[in-house]
Amino acid sequence: AATGNVIASDSHFGNNIHRVRFSPSGDALAVSSYEGKLRLFDAKAPGPALPLRRLLRHSGTANVYALAFTHDGTALVSSSGDKTVRVWGE
Repeated sequence: AATGNVIASDSHFGNNIHRVRFSPSGDALAVSSYEGKLRLFDAKAPGPALPLRRLLRHSGTANVYALAFTHDGTALVSSSGDKTVRVWGE
């Protein structure tokens, strides 16, 4: 953490990254952006970069403002400028 190394990047981010959350188990990293998408990265993969595990979408390109894992890590909840709250399961 002290070095500021890039651990995840995606050339497909069309707008600003907004929220970043680790899953309770630490095996996933969820990232929301201002383009209606959430990306779930594999946080325990070896190497300097984290591979994309899943791409999730809200409607259109509305900003995804918030995301949080449930306490047991089985679901991810997100809210968006499309006026929806979504629950994503594995």
